[in-house]
Amino acid sequence: MAEKINWRPPCIYTSIPGSFAWETIRRRKPAIVKEVLDNNTLAKAARGQLQSLQEELLLPGTVSNPFAEYEFDPGMFAAEEIEAWQGELNAYAGRSWLDLPWYFAESLFYLKLLFAFGYYRHGSSTFEKDPFAPIKTRELIMDGGGKDMAARVMNQLKNTAAEEALQHLLYYSLWGNRMDLSYRQVADEYREREVARERKLLLIDDSQALAKTLKNAGNMEIVLDNSGSELICDLLLVSSLLRQRSNLKVTLHAKKRPCYVSDALKSDVLQAVEILIGHTDIRVAAEGKNLKQAFEAKSLRLEEHFFWNGPLHFIDLPLEVIEHFSAADLVIFKGDANYRRLLSDRSWDPFCSMAEITDYFPAPLAVLRTMKSDIVVGLNKGQVESLEAEDPEWKINGRRGIIQFVP
Repeated sequence: MAEKINWRPPCIYTSIPGSFAWETIRRRKPAIVKEVLDNNTLAKAARGQLQSLQEELLLPGTVSNPFAEYEFDPGMFAAEEIEAWQGELNAYAGRSWLDLPWYFAESLFYLKLLFAFGYYRHGSSTFEKDPFAPIKTRELIMDGGGKDMAARVMNQLKNTAAEEALQHLLYYSLWGNRMDLSYRQVADEYREREVARERKLLLIDDSQALAKTLKNAGNMEIVLDNSGSELICDLLLVSSLLRQRSNLKVTLHAKKRPCYVSDALKSDVLQAVEILIGHTDIRVAAEGKNLKQAFEAKSLRLEEHFFWNGPLHFIDLPLEVIEHFSAADLVIFKGDANYRRLLSDRSWDPFCSMAEITDYFPAPLAVLRTMKSDIVVGLNKGQVESLEAEDPEWKINGRRGIIQFVP
C-alpha cells in the first residue's frame, strides 16, 4: 500500500559527487556539446561560444544569465517564458553548475546551448536550426533505427488480435523510450531487443487498466519524449487507436525548440510520418498514410508550447495548458524528464502514492517511462529491497520500466 503524502522532500541536486545528477552535468553534458561541435558546420563565433559552455561545465564554472550574456532576437520568446526563466535564474545565478536543482540545471544547459549555437540570433547561419538534427535523422534511418523498428513492430503484430496488439503497442511505446540519444549507452545496449516481450522488467504494469481507458477515451493527449525509434512506436500506437475509434481525437505535444538531444519537435513528427509513408513494407506505409489522413481530418493534431522547454515543473503548468488538459479523457506522458517534472524532481520515497503527489493534475494521466534516473514512486518495500540486492543501478540503467496509470 502506498504511503500517504504528508511532506514534500527536497529537490534532487547536482551537488553529490558521483551521483547520477552530478555525473550527468559533469560528464554527459560536455559530451553533448562535443557532439554538436562535431556534427554541425558552425561559424567561428558559435564554435567559440559552444567551447566556452563546455569549459564552463568541465571546470565547473558558475551559472550566468544567458539573456544578458548572448545576443538574441527577443521576439523568439513569449513574455511569460522569459519571466519564468528570469525567476529561476535570479534564484540560482552565481552558483556552481554542481550546486543546482537537477532539472533546472539540465533545462538551463539546453537553453544556453541554443544561445551559444546561434539558434535565437536572427541573421545567424544557425538561426532556428536544430543542432541535433544530424544525430536524430541518423537514428531514424540507420540500420536497426526507427525505420527498421517500424517493420519490426508491424511484423510482431501480424495475425494478432486487436486487444493483444494494443498491449504490445503500449509496450513498444514504453520500451522505445530507451532510444534516448542524450543517454547513448542505454540506447545502444537495448536497440535490438524484442522489447514488447519484456513484461518481467516492468516495475509497475497498469497496462490493462490503461488499455481499457484507451478503448473508451474520446479525447486523448500525448506529451512526447524522444524522436526516432520511440516516436515511431508512439505513432504506430496512435495510428492503431485511430483505426479502431472513428470518434477519437488525439493531440500530440512536441517541444517548441530542440532539447535533450533527441526530444521530438513538430518537424521530427512530420519527418517520421513521411518515413512511414515511404517505407518499403506496405503495412508500415499504410500506417503512415493513416496518420497523414488523420492530420488532414483533424482527428490527429500536433501542438507545441514553450512550457515543455522551460525550467518549471508540471505543478506550475500555465493556465492555457491546464484548461486544454481539463477537457481530456487521458493524458499520456512519455519518458523520464516528464516523469520527473510530474513529481517536481523531488527525492520521494519509492513507496509514495503517485495519485496523491499528482493530485494537482486536471485529468487522468499515465506515464510510459524506462528507468533512467533516481526518482520512482508507487513501489512496495519488498520490491525495492529485492531490486537493490539484485542490481544497484536498477533506477538508472534503462533495463526496467513502468506503465503507471492514475485514473
